[in-house]
Amino acid sequence: MLKKADHSSGHFNTSPYVKILVWIHAAAHCELCETNLTHDFRIGTPMKWGEVAHILPASPKGPRGNTGHSEEEAQTRTNDSENLMLLCPECHNRIDRDGDNYPKDDLSGLHSSCLTRIRLAASTPREERAIPVIVQGQHHQTLVAIPAQPLLTAMSAEGLTAQGHPITGKR
Repeated sequence: MLKKADHSSGHFNTSPYVKILVWIHAAAHCELCETNLTHDFRIGTPMKWGEVAHILPASPKGPRGNTGHSEEEAQTRTNDSENLMLLCPECHNRIDRDGDNYPKDDLSGLHSSCLTRIRLAASTPREERAIPVIVQGQHHQTLVAIPAQPLLTAMSAEGLTAQGHPITGKR
């Protein structure tokens, strides 16, 4: 049986085990803005700063709760990983503050898409791996260079996974 965090609000707590699964499934990245949630970029040190957020709330009165969202459903959905997203604090605050603009179906779709991309990246067969090579050239006085991140994004869109860091060479 789940315990309520606050008996007056009817808010249920997600179990620590389920929270760990949410972190693993999301590869420790915010499911909306894709920020790495294991590193504090302000001071350059490792830090766990993500939050496990409910799509349907942990209480009938929470964001996206509607007249059909009962206390029983809130209790049932509190430990359902399909109802939980890993978010940075900024994205979590935004979806909860403006629940009407982040409806359940939209968040569920974003959550599902994010997990599908992560599973695809984690399960790429060896024959779909490639070594990224960036060849820089010069056009008149302008050095033509492709930054690594757009190259890696384009490779991913084609179903290729980079094996190692891009190799950069000048022509």
